Amino acid sequence: MTKPLVSHLPHHDVVVVGGGPAGLQSARFLAGKGLSVVLLEEHPSVGFPQHCTGLVSLEGLARHILVSDRKVVVNRVRGAWFIGPGGVRLLVERSEPVAAVVDRPLLEQLLLDEVARGAEVILGARVQPELLGAGSPVVVAAGVSSLARSRRDYVLPALQFDYQLSQSCG
Repeated sequence: MTKPLVSHLPHHDVVVVGGGPAGLQSARFLAGKGLSVVLLEEHPSVGFPQHCTGLVSLEGLARHILVSDRKVVVNRVRGAWFIGPGGVRLLVERSEPVAAVVDRPLLEQLLLDEVARGAEVILGARVQPELLGAGSPVVVAAGVSSLARSRRDYVLPALQFDYQLSQSCG
């Protein structure tokens, strides 16, 4: 099934393309700084299809994702086994948990709820970079390959929300 193309957007300070964790984090942060933001996601809901395991550091969850770990943490992790090609096994372990497996669909829905309070959200629409036109900066959470065709003045690939964005914007 072909998704409808977004062909016209009202002006926004920033357009965020992609409603995964990086795009949601970027949209939430930028809207929180007072910018007019629109988030575009090709799927009809966030969290599906699930693209990764949802392993995050506890520090990152507390300091940057800012969602209660009681709501989204499925399991806490304090170590991991690494198994080499020859069968050599190495255990790396801490006394306290340092990471967590999170319920990614729930995490993304909670982030979307926050984003929707401060930004426009358009779900279920495929976006062609050439249709975005010039003007607003764009945050592309879909990957670096889509950047070449963008005609925006500024492009930030939001493959992973980077706390340096929050540091550089105040």
